[in-house]
Amino acid sequence: EPMDKDENVLIASAVILIAFYMGANLLLPLFVSQAERKRRQAWVVTLLSSFIMTVVGTWYFVRLWVSNGDILNPTDADDIKLDHVDTAIARGISLFFLAYCVVDMVLAALFYNEEAGVAYEHHTLYIVIVGVLYKYTKSPLLFAIGALEEFPTLLLSIYELMGDRRPRLSTGMMILMSRISYHLYVTYKCIAADVMNPGLFLVSVYLLLHHISWFRSWFVKRVTVVRAQADGNAAESLSSKPRRALTLEVTTHVYLISAMLLAHVCMHTWLVTKQVSQMWFEDKSKLDWSQYNQEVLYFALYMVGHFLCFFLVTLRMFGIIQDVYTEHFIMHSISKKTIIYNISWEDPREEREHLGIDGEDVILTISSAGCNVLDYLIEGPKHIVACDFNVAQLAVLELKLKCIENLPYKQFWAIWAESDYQVFKEVYAEILRPKLSADARDFWDDNGDLIRDNFMFAGTSGLAAKLLVPALRFLGVTDYMVKQMGYPPASLGLATVGNFLKQQWVWTWLAPLGGVPKSQLDLVAREPHVWSDRLEEVLARRMWTKDNYFYYAYIAGKWSKECCPRYMEEKHYKALKANSNRVTLFHGPIASAAKLRDDYTFASLLDSMDWMPDSMIADQLQHLIPRMQPGPKGNIFWRSFGTKVHSPVLASLEPEELPEKWPGRERVGWYLTQWVAPVPKKVDYSRLMCTGTNQVQKNTVFDDINVMTAMTWHALRTEKDVKAFYKSQGNNYDGFREALLPDRDLLLKYCLPWQRSPKVWLSVGCGTARDIEYVVEHIKVTGCKVYLLDLSPDLLEMARERVENLGIGDQCILVEADICTAYDSKGKPANGLDLPAMGSIDIVTCSYCLTMIPPWKEALEQMVRVLKVGGTLALIDFTKRSDMPNHWTQQLNRSWFALDGVYFDDAHTTMLKEHPKLSTVWFAENEARVPYTPLQATHYTFAGKKTKK
Repeated sequence: EPMDKDENVLIASAVILIAFYMGANLLLPLFVSQAERKRRQAWVVTLLSSFIMTVVGTWYFVRLWVSNGDILNPTDADDIKLDHVDTAIARGISLFFLAYCVVDMVLAALFYNEEAGVAYEHHTLYIVIVGVLYKYTKSPLLFAIGALEEFPTLLLSIYELMGDRRPRLSTGMMILMSRISYHLYVTYKCIAADVMNPGLFLVSVYLLLHHISWFRSWFVKRVTVVRAQADGNAAESLSSKPRRALTLEVTTHVYLISAMLLAHVCMHTWLVTKQVSQMWFEDKSKLDWSQYNQEVLYFALYMVGHFLCFFLVTLRMFGIIQDVYTEHFIMHSISKKTIIYNISWEDPREEREHLGIDGEDVILTISSAGCNVLDYLIEGPKHIVACDFNVAQLAVLELKLKCIENLPYKQFWAIWAESDYQVFKEVYAEILRPKLSADARDFWDDNGDLIRDNFMFAGTSGLAAKLLVPALRFLGVTDYMVKQMGYPPASLGLATVGNFLKQQWVWTWLAPLGGVPKSQLDLVAREPHVWSDRLEEVLARRMWTKDNYFYYAYIAGKWSKECCPRYMEEKHYKALKANSNRVTLFHGPIASAAKLRDDYTFASLLDSMDWMPDSMIADQLQHLIPRMQPGPKGNIFWRSFGTKVHSPVLASLEPEELPEKWPGRERVGWYLTQWVAPVPKKVDYSRLMCTGTNQVQKNTVFDDINVMTAMTWHALRTEKDVKAFYKSQGNNYDGFREALLPDRDLLLKYCLPWQRSPKVWLSVGCGTARDIEYVVEHIKVTGCKVYLLDLSPDLLEMARERVENLGIGDQCILVEADICTAYDSKGKPANGLDLPAMGSIDIVTCSYCLTMIPPWKEALEQMVRVLKVGGTLALIDFTKRSDMPNHWTQQLNRSWFALDGVYFDDAHTTMLKEHPKLSTVWFAENEARVPYTPLQATHYTFAGKKTKK
């Protein structure tokens, strides 16, 4: 019977959930260690809730399927009677789910807040949605039918309680099948049964998009785990299990999403066809004029709704496919032993002429297609080590080397310049194959068709060229290139192609084919006009120079004797033959290849640094630098897609930008900058690989409310009492600021010169010393003495407790002072403060503090003064975005933060970058969302070296 006292059901549900939680807590100690107990507790009530929801949802799914949707719209007396029971059950399950959301949030706030994750946001959202549906919907049965969508949560709960935290394939498939496929099926059935009003339809579409986003998030986590397993076995054969697993993951999910898209199209087509047939082919003669027009209006609205739903869902689905493609296409190609680069798209002339390669050089570089290796080889270096993750790329270089050793120039030219398959067949089996390594032999046994089908269009980068060639041929570009006639005359078609290629979204799809990962494209995300201008310059001038063999090969499909790489010229063939035994091929990363020798003078890293996060760059350098001769003889060279050095780790090498001798001389043009750095002396980059505590501070919602209340009162006060402000927040201070103050770990781990073993560090505005946790091992290893300076005794007391717990209390000195008055006019510590002597400090940091200091210029000058020459000043703080400082969003950010006593001023960054005693080592801007608001606040990271007293 219908439930008259819903509040009793709500209370009873809450009691059942709490009792289940308490009972499970009594049993958990029997099976789970103390360390694991809290995480498992977080999934106890979720297990019960998702189990009950799944059971109820399964029952109604079966009835929906068997009745072909009639359950949604009962007609006969028996069905109507049963509908009253269904309504009662549906209202009951709705109340149970509401009780679960409330109980889980309360228990999380009390017992397992750090494990809550997105529970607060998720539960709040569903309390609103379910509450509205429960109160206003005439068919609460829809919620009971949709309860089956909790099945993935049931699986996840079981895995979590078993201690398995991996993003399991079964969980992802259930998300796909229940929360996307089944959700679509129920939505369409409701539309067909005419029980889906516009409000319900909008809610359904919103939830569907939400579920697709969850699946997208799960997929990224899943493939990241499998990829990490594969990368951990990089030294093994590419046929190893982790690599096959990565291939399976990527391929499987592309197929699944494609199947979903097809089903999505079919269902929409069926519904639209049905609606169109009802509108235009059924008899409307009995309708009067107003009724007919009303039906036409409803039909039009129906079609608009269908189109919006179809468009939004399709866009999200394609977003997942694009994620797979842009993030994993390159690694997928490597795992499939596929060539990515058929030509090395790096102009070797630049570094060769700048560094003057000679017979004393030992070179470490990346193989790619081997073009740069062979160009260096002409100069007769002592030795070259060429490494690559992709065994297919190594097979290309190895075959080129064997051709040079064993074939006359004419046959070498025929194979590699003209893709003469007949010549390749004549020499491969008897002459070349016996000389190849096992991996290279296996590759070329299976891939001789790369030569047959024109090697200039081989690999994924060749495919990208092949896709563009028909349009270029149609526009006459190919003729002009082959005949070396210069730039073709202007035409509407050529202008259209040029404008098309300048669109960022085009390169999102084309770039991975050319072996350019998303991380590289992101380097110009803040300044897309720079890339657009360079592309226009390449198309207009650079690619048409007489010796630009890069574009010539892709447009003409071959090389000519007048336009080809140096190693293809006959005059250099003798030198190549003489030096061909000076190359060692290595399958693996630069860090591993570096271990083969200890006398490298030149490391040519091509554009590989653009692909790597800071931690990986530090790992490469810690293995590479000890194996190289110090500068000026030893040099590290790399290219970048960005307009500046993109990593503070690379910036610590203090590289010099290598300019073009004249505009357009560098023939590729895709790389906006080239860098060379002498190998530093007396550094140990393994120090950058030290770790912190890896702890993340978390608050409950109530903790955050407490902090925001303190911030509100502080904003309302006419006189700002900073000490009282901090004291009122107590232990909640760090948790709230974890998300509010991003990238502090980047500043502390990679912007400070740990590789030079600093001995004295002054942290200005240290607060609770949360920053110390990021680099606690760095401090221990280097033996650095840390001075923690702050105005607030309450925060310093928390800092004292923290450093003691970290085991570095004897290395830390806490100082309650204002940096502006911490030293007297003679440069000595004021009032007997325990501070190091003026001009003796290796590192000064200020983390999100300068914007809260009214006399900020005085404070900044004082920080510079206390540094010794060669010391590092490092700051991170809020600012206005430099490329749009007067935009309304920046003004809104400034006003919002000013309420809390934080004053944005781009004069801060100007003074830092233009200070006469500082040389900028690293500067970057980024955006991050302000918690509980839609605001995107800009923050800068700065590291500068003091150059004079």
